[in-house]
Order: sequence, then structure tokens, then C-alpha cells
Amino acid sequence: PKDGPSAGITMTVALYSLVTDQVMKPSLAMTGELTLKGKVMPIGGLKEKVLAARRNKIKEIIIPQFNKRDLDKLDETVTKGITFHLVGTIDEVLKIAFPDDAKRKSVHKPAQVESSPGEQVAAISAAVAEAVKDVVGGH
Repeated sequence: PKDGPSAGITMTVALYSLVTDQVMKPSLAMTGELTLKGKVMPIGGLKEKVLAARRNKIKEIIIPQFNKRDLDKLDETVTKGITFHLVGTIDEVLKIAFPDDAKRKSVHKPAQVESSPGEQVAAISAAVAEAVKDVVGGH
């Protein structure tokens, strides 16, 4: 785990909320690095993040499945009263964050073998730009 990119799933959920005009489930926090292929990667500082969530009366936290060992090491006084969701993909995150979104389809599509990482980034960037343009009315 490393510090820094752990807001990847949070930023993705915020963009999804904006683009789909949906409100995220209340009292939910999340942390996790996100790869370009939609995989949720481990984070550092889990205890500190859980304590911050507790101080803010958060009842559920989404964390990477790779951090299960870190979660198991936390004292019950830190975790009591909080439901933890261990996830491996962005689709799992979205199902938890937007439980009433019955029309949602998978946003994670396996990358085509023939496309390079640069082409994948360009395609994702173009899709996000189009979605944001639609939301703000083309401005």
C-alpha cells in the first residue's frame, strides 16, 4: 500500500453521481486506489481513515479487499458500529454507493487486447469529457 492515490474510487463515485444525477448512499465513506481497468488497489493508513470516519459519524466504509489483513488487525474499539465493505472492482463500489440504481450497467469493460494503455487513457478521458459536457450543457 502507498499513500496518495487512495481517493481514486471516491473521485470516480463523485463523477458517476454528477453524470447520472444520482445521490450517493448517505453515511458512506470509501477509500481505494483505482486502476485504469477498474481494479481497486490497497491503501495505507487504514486505521487513521477509520478513526476519521468514526469522528464524522460514518456508518459504512468501502475499502479494498487487499486491506482485509489491515482491517483484521484493528481493535474493536475502532471498528465497532461500522460496516465494512471489501471490494475488488469499481462495479462493486458503485453497487454499494448507489443501491437503487437498477438501470446501471457495468462501467468496467475489459480493455481490448490490441489497445495500448495510452489509447485506453485517451478513450476514458474522451468519455468523461463527453459526459461532463452533457451535464453542463456543452459549455
